[in-house]
Formats: sequence, structure tokens, C-alpha cells
Amino acid sequence: MRVRQAGARAWALVGLGTAIVLALLNYSRLTGTHSVAVNGLTVLIPLTALVGAGRALWLRAHRPGAYRALHTVPDTETDGGEPSAPTASEPT
Repeated sequence: MRVRQAGARAWALVGLGTAIVLALLNYSRLTGTHSVAVNGLTVLIPLTALVGAGRALWLRAHRPGAYRALHTVPDTETDGGEPSAPTASEPT
């Protein structure tokens, strides 16, 4: 089962990556304008990715509990799908 999930995740990553690259390469066609101000917004996509990656690295170094919580998947069979509250040992 895990192999199948890993394969599905890999295909999802390939598909999403392809969609993002195509959207960035054809942004002026998507917006219908050749305005530098509008088409310059494509810089925000990789910039946002870099900021997110930097924040994740900072969390891993300074707040490991919060970093681990990013990967936590709630068990819908035991807790109704609601994420659990932070424990007393984890700062909020």
C-alpha cells in the first residue's frame, strides 16, 4: 500500500510541477496582457516557495515540535478528523 501511495505522490508532484512551469512560461497568455507590472508577478511564486522552505528550516531548528506537527496526519477513526491541540511541552 505504501508503494502505491509513494507512486501517487510522485505523479502528483510531477503533474503539479508541470502545471506550474507551463503557467509561468505562458503567464502573459493566461493574463491576456503584456504589462510588465502584471507579468512581473510571476516572481512571487518562486519567492513564496523560498520563503516557505526557509520558514520550514527555521521551524526544524528552533521549534521542532511545530515542525513535526506539519507532517502530522490526524487519525480520523479515533478523533473525528480534528487535529489535536498542542501538548503542554510544545510552545504555541
